Amino acid sequence: MTSNAPNSEGLTMAILGCGTLGTSLLTGLVAALKDLDNPQYPNPNPKPNPPRTPTTFLASTRTESAQANLLSHFSTTPSVSAHKSQDVSIVTQSSIILLTCPPSSLSLILSQPDLREALSNKLLISCIPGVSISQIEQILYPRLTYADQLSGLKQVEANCTIVRAIPNIASEVGKSSTVVSYHPDVPPSEEQLELVDWIFGLVGEVTHLPAHKMDAATALSASGPAFWSLVMEAAVDGAVAMGLGREEATRLAAEGMRGTAEMVLGGERPGDVKDRAGTPGGATMGGLMVLEEGKVRGTVGRAVREAASLAGLVGRGVVGVNGTRGGSAVM
Repeated sequence: MTSNAPNSEGLTMAILGCGTLGTSLLTGLVAALKDLDNPQYPNPNPKPNPPRTPTTFLASTRTESAQANLLSHFSTTPSVSAHKSQDVSIVTQSSIILLTCPPSSLSLILSQPDLREALSNKLLISCIPGVSISQIEQILYPRLTYADQLSGLKQVEANCTIVRAIPNIASEVGKSSTVVSYHPDVPPSEEQLELVDWIFGLVGEVTHLPAHKMDAATALSASGPAFWSLVMEAAVDGAVAMGLGREEATRLAAEGMRGTAEMVLGGERPGDVKDRAGTPGGATMGGLMVLEEGKVRGTVGRAVREAASLAGLVGRGVVGVNGTRGGSAVM
């Protein structure tokens, strides 16, 4: 376990609810920061370094087993320490706070006594899909009822800066596609926004979007690795059925998807890549016809639309969204 004292030169970052996403993000950040200190490796982020960057990471969990997993995962990384149920303490020691918990745990974490005060004048980055900045503000700084005001209670104004940044688990290999948004009426300072972009630029690409597009972007960025893995797995199964070994089939499928992605990122439209690969009367066109007959295009599109719709419902505390779609609100 490392010392909890903030670094005198660098910044201390707290990761609240450090589960799968938090661990992936922290893994990528630690690796990228390590590479920054090694002249043999190219800088993963072309942007200039901010005056102060994160050097100490305090990860918070709710259970002893999760804490043990983090300690094991980062056992050779002295800049990372894991803590069970010490959110207020590690937030107090930190300048940057990342929220990576499930939406269902958000209210429990943010409603802890003294946490609001610990967040004062700090940068709070929410990596929680489906949860808007307004929802976070309402938990931290709830609007008083008329009865509350009559009793003498005063409204507490928001005094931490909140930014949304939705990465994905590919951040652990530096290939995340992160979407960033902030409240236009309460924007972060230029220095804070540059720091957010720099942090997530270490683990992939960063795109800024308005708040109303975040759920749709989440369906591609955060859910994307699961969708593309399913497609890849199906392709691998087909190749294995035709006699290829699973290991070699997996590598061929992954390389094929990576090459296709590079062509699209280089400026080609996906449809143009498809047309170029499918020669008249060839085997590729035969395979494409099977995909069209199976309505793969519409099914994938519907999956993205469904994920976008459900992200908003889950973010509003609705449970059971994958059952009846009606779900029920968390009480």
